[in-house]
Amino acid sequence: MVEYLKLNNLTNFIILYFRSRSLERFGFCRYGVFKRIIKYALDTQDLTLVRRVFDLVRSRGVIDETELQNTKVYLFNENHRPYRRHLNGLVDFTD
Repeated sequence: MVEYLKLNNLTNFIILYFRSRSLERFGFCRYGVFKRIIKYALDTQDLTLVRRVFDLVRSRGVIDETELQNTKVYLFNENHRPYRRHLNGLVDFTD
Protein backbone atom coordinates (compact mmCIF):
# COMPACT_ATOMS: atom_id res chain seq x y z
CA MET A 1 0.00 0.00 0.00
CA VAL A 2 2.84 2.38 0.84
CA GLU A 3 4.54 1.68 -2.49
CA TYR A 4 1.31 2.46 -4.35
CA LEU A 5 0.96 5.77 -2.52
CA LYS A 6 4.57 6.62 -3.28
CA LEU A 7 4.13 5.85 -6.98
CA ASN A 8 0.88 7.82 -7.04
CA ASN A 9 2.61 10.85 -5.52
CA LEU A 10 5.55 10.57 -7.92
CA THR A 11 3.18 10.30 -10.87
CA ASN A 12 1.27 13.40 -9.75
CA PHE A 13 4.56 15.24 -9.32
CA ILE A 14 5.79 14.27 -12.80
CA ILE A 15 2.53 15.40 -14.42
CA LEU A 16 2.85 18.72 -12.58
CA TYR A 17 6.49 18.98 -13.69
CA PHE A 18 5.57 18.26 -17.32
CA ARG A 19 2.85 20.92 -17.11
CA SER A 20 5.21 23.51 -15.61
CA ARG A 21 7.83 22.85 -18.31
CA SER A 22 5.19 23.05 -21.09
CA LEU A 23 6.26 19.71 -22.49
CA GLU A 24 3.56 19.79 -25.16
CA ARG A 25 5.81 22.24 -27.04
CA PHE A 26 8.31 19.41 -27.60
CA GLY A 27 5.95 17.61 -29.98
CA PHE A 28 6.24 13.86 -30.34
CA CYS A 29 9.34 12.47 -28.61
CA ARG A 30 10.79 9.03 -28.05
CA TYR A 31 10.66 7.41 -24.63
CA GLY A 32 14.31 8.32 -24.06
CA VAL A 33 13.50 12.03 -23.87
CA PHE A 34 10.81 11.42 -21.27
CA LYS A 35 13.14 9.06 -19.41
CA ARG A 36 15.84 11.72 -19.10
CA ILE A 37 13.34 14.33 -17.92
CA ILE A 38 11.84 11.99 -15.31
CA LYS A 39 15.32 10.92 -14.11
CA TYR A 40 16.26 14.57 -13.68
CA ALA A 41 13.00 15.58 -11.96
CA LEU A 42 13.08 12.66 -9.53
CA ASP A 43 16.87 12.80 -9.10
CA THR A 44 17.16 9.03 -9.51
CA GLN A 45 19.11 6.50 -11.52
CA ASP A 46 16.57 3.71 -10.93
CA LEU A 47 15.36 2.95 -14.46
CA THR A 48 12.68 0.56 -13.21
CA LEU A 49 11.12 3.35 -11.15
CA VAL A 50 11.35 5.74 -14.09
CA ARG A 51 9.59 3.27 -16.39
CA ARG A 52 6.85 2.55 -13.84
CA VAL A 53 6.20 6.27 -13.36
CA PHE A 54 6.11 6.82 -17.14
CA ASP A 55 3.67 3.92 -17.59
CA LEU A 56 1.43 5.34 -14.86
CA VAL A 57 1.49 8.76 -16.50
CA ARG A 58 0.50 7.10 -19.79
CA SER A 59 -2.31 5.20 -18.07
CA ARG A 60 -3.73 8.50 -16.81
CA GLY A 61 -4.40 9.46 -20.44
CA VAL A 62 -2.24 12.58 -20.59
CA ILE A 63 0.21 11.18 -23.12
CA ASP A 64 -0.74 10.40 -26.72
CA GLU A 65 1.12 7.60 -28.45
CA THR A 66 1.70 7.08 -32.15
CA GLU A 67 4.20 5.46 -34.48
CA LEU A 68 6.65 7.51 -36.51
CA GLN A 69 9.01 5.67 -38.86
CA ASN A 70 8.45 2.33 -37.06
CA THR A 71 9.23 3.89 -33.67
CA LYS A 72 6.76 4.66 -30.91
CA VAL A 73 6.69 8.33 -30.01
CA TYR A 74 4.77 10.15 -27.31
CA LEU A 75 3.18 13.57 -26.91
CA PHE A 76 2.31 15.16 -23.58
CA ASN A 77 -1.23 16.38 -24.26
CA GLU A 78 -2.86 16.78 -20.87
CA ASN A 79 -5.85 18.81 -22.07
CA HIS A 80 -6.51 16.61 -25.13
CA ARG A 81 -6.04 19.55 -27.46
CA PRO A 82 -6.60 18.78 -31.15
CA TYR A 83 -3.43 18.88 -33.20
CA ARG A 84 -1.99 18.31 -36.65
CA ARG A 85 1.16 16.18 -36.75
CA HIS A 86 4.03 16.87 -39.16
CA LEU A 87 6.26 14.13 -40.57
CA ASN A 88 9.16 15.18 -38.35
CA GLY A 89 7.13 14.75 -35.14
CA LEU A 90 6.34 18.38 -34.46
CA VAL A 91 2.71 19.30 -33.88
CA ASP A 92 0.53 22.33 -34.52
CA PHE A 93 -2.29 22.64 -32.04
CA THR A 94 -5.44 23.64 -33.89
CA ASP A 95 -7.39 25.26 -31.06
